Parts: sequence; C-alpha cells; structure tokens
Amino acid sequence: MLHRIVNIATVLMVFLFGVNSYLLLSETFFSSGKIENGGLISQAHAVPEKGAAISDLTTSQNLSGEDHCVIQGSCVGKPQASLTGSQKLLVKDINARMQDLELREKKLAAQQQLLDAANIAFRQKVDDAAKASADIGKQNSALSSEETSRLVSIYQTMKPIDAAAIFNVLDLRVCVTLLQHMPTRHASAIMEAMSPQRAILATQMLVGHQPSLLPVATNGG
Repeated sequence: MLHRIVNIATVLMVFLFGVNSYLLLSETFFSSGKIENGGLISQAHAVPEKGAAISDLTTSQNLSGEDHCVIQGSCVGKPQASLTGSQKLLVKDINARMQDLELREKKLAAQQQLLDAANIAFRQKVDDAAKASADIGKQNSALSSEETSRLVSIYQTMKPIDAAAIFNVLDLRVCVTLLQHMPTRHASAIMEAMSPQRAILATQMLVGHQPSLLPVATNGG
C-alpha cells in the first residue's frame, strides 16, 4: 500500500514539473517574439524615411537621364535602346518586303492603265461599228462603197472572236456584205468564231456570191 502511494506521488511530481516547464518556455518564447516583431515594425517604419532620403538625394544632385531611369523607374523622353542583331535583320527584311510590295503595286497599276486604255479603244470600235450598223438598218438600203470600206477596215483590225460577237447580232445582209468585201483569211476567221446557227445562215447567203469564203476541207475530213 505504501509503495503504491509513493509511486502515485512520484508521477504527480513529474507531471507538475512538466507543466511548469511548459509554461516557462511559452512565456519566454512569447517575450522574444514580441521583441523581434517590434524590431521588424520599427524597420518597416524606417523604410519610408530612407526612401525620402533617396528622393531628396536624387533631386538635390545633378543626375543623368539614365540614373533617373534606374532610380525613379521613369524613362520618359529618353531614346529607345539600340536594336539587337536579330531585330535589325527583322526590320531590314520588313523594309525590303515593303519596297517589293510597292514595286509590284506600281507594276500592277501600270498594267491596269494599259488594260483600261485597250478596253476603251475596243469599246470605241464596237460603238462605232454598232452605230454604223444601226444607221444602215434604219436607212434599209444597200451599203455604199465608202461605208463598206470603213466597216471592213474596222472589223479587220479587231480580233476575230470580238468581231464575231458583233456579227452574231448584226443584220444578216450587212454581215454578208462585209464578209464579201473582206480578205478570205479574215472572213474565214470571223465565221469560225461566230455561233454555228449564224455561220450557217451567212454561209447559205454567201454560197451564190463567193464560194471561196467557205471552209476548205482537208484530207483529214
């Protein structure tokens, strides 16, 4: 019985000793933490004062533009930094491409002007031929020698396919008259480019007048 009481008392003493040690260590740690936090807070309050001192120093001294750029973080008004080698090559390539595009644009513009001029000339020829044909249709009379020569000259200077487009809608009598006064080579080329139905009608009217205008069959058929 006495032995058990001694054991219990020993355990209680050890427990109380541990509790006291824990409390003592906690109090010591808390006190040191307050001191360290207080030091950090003091340093934090001191930072603006140091910043103000630096600001006063930069304004009071005659600093260069690069120093202001580094300290104050402002490079307004300063020239840009020089380009690297790869950037210079890129800029050079872009400039070369732009010059090439400008040259191509000029060439295209010149070609367009030529096409426009050719189109205007062609339209003028078509208008002249259509006007002459309309006048002939209104008069409903045979072509004079002068009118025939003028129209033949106009259609001979045109491409056969362009002349055929007009002959497809031209009065058939006028069409045949013009074909009769054209050289065989020009007349055959125009008839070949005409629509099949129109070419057949023109051929039927030309048979009794100038057979040489008819296509000549070759050995191949």
